[in-house]
Amino acid sequence: MSENLNINEIIKLVKDSNKEFESDIYLPSQNKDIHVKSMNASHLKSIIKTAVSETFHDLAFNQTVFTILREILDPSCPLSSVTNLDKIAILLQLREKNVRPTIKVSLTNEDESKTIEEEIQISQLVKKLKSSNLKFNEETIQEGSYEITLGYPTIDQEYNFHRYLDQTKVKKIDENNKEDLKNLFGPIFIQELGIYVKSIKIKDTVIDMNKLIVADRISVVENLPTTALVKIIEKIDSYFGKQITDILKVEKEVDDEKYSGDIPINATLFT
Repeated sequence: MSENLNINEIIKLVKDSNKEFESDIYLPSQNKDIHVKSMNASHLKSIIKTAVSETFHDLAFNQTVFTILREILDPSCPLSSVTNLDKIAILLQLREKNVRPTIKVSLTNEDESKTIEEEIQISQLVKKLKSSNLKFNEETIQEGSYEITLGYPTIDQEYNFHRYLDQTKVKKIDENNKEDLKNLFGPIFIQELGIYVKSIKIKDTVIDMNKLIVADRISVVENLPTTALVKIIEKIDSYFGKQITDILKVEKEVDDEKYSGDIPINATLFT
């Protein structure tokens, strides 16, 4: 039966119908499934736009993803409780449930002279996530009188750092100026370290970095001794970052030759 509906009524009807496409996805840090709404064409358009119209693709992608996750994740799971490692698991599963259940990954051999494509079942990646015994505990490093505690940032913390960088640095540069782009490397580098720093203890004084605004957190990290920064980098690479790269790494042997590659966590994940 046909009805004369206004546009608001039509949109409501569509949104109500979309409820049948809602699903549950696995959240590693809490070792449980959470409910998510389905993605829509507007979400995909926003994601794809970050690939075709932005110089800083990853920065734009992460900010767009934050907005989408805030909209579709169950309210009982606030973004302040979801880590950036969780985010990777979430995005892979959103790809599986909203785009297609597989993803093609380019793999290269060890001397990078050959490339092959491998189609990966995302369901197998989720199984790998569940059996990986991922660790989300904080790690502490010592350097002189400094005791620095590191941990995975939550999605909202990551967003606040990226938004600060975008508003204070990225939007003010000429993207066609190579010198401007070079000068941006330092702030990005410090930000990517600072986002993992949870607290700093100096003798008997404890600085809770989560209570500081982003600008102040960055200022504190900028003033740490380089020997401490080196240890922070080593811990991020060997522990926090390694768990992420291990999840995304794909390896295959063809004719006794090893090939490897990484699943992209950017706009191409949803194309």
